Amino acid sequence: GSEMCIRDRGNCFSSFHLDIFDRWGEIIFTSDNQLLGWDGTYKTKDLNSDVFVYKLIGELNDGGSITKEGSVTLIK
Repeated sequence: GSEMCIRDRGNCFSSFHLDIFDRWGEIIFTSDNQLLGWDGTYKTKDLNSDVFVYKLIGELNDGGSITKEGSVTLIK
C-alpha cells in the first residue's frame, strides 16, 4: 500500500525506538515514531557540529528484531 516506513532487509518496523546521545551520554533525542527524525536540535536550540551516538531498537513485521548502535556526525 502507501505505507511509509524505514526498511531493514525489505521489512518494515512494527515497533521502533531511537535514542541519540551526546558525548557525555545524555539523551538529546528520543523517538518511537520511525517517521520522526532528529533535526539537529536539543530543547529547540541548534547544536554545534559534533559526533553523537545513536541506538536503534526495532521489531520487524516479519517477526525479526534489530538493534544497531553507531555514531553520526552533525555538520552545520
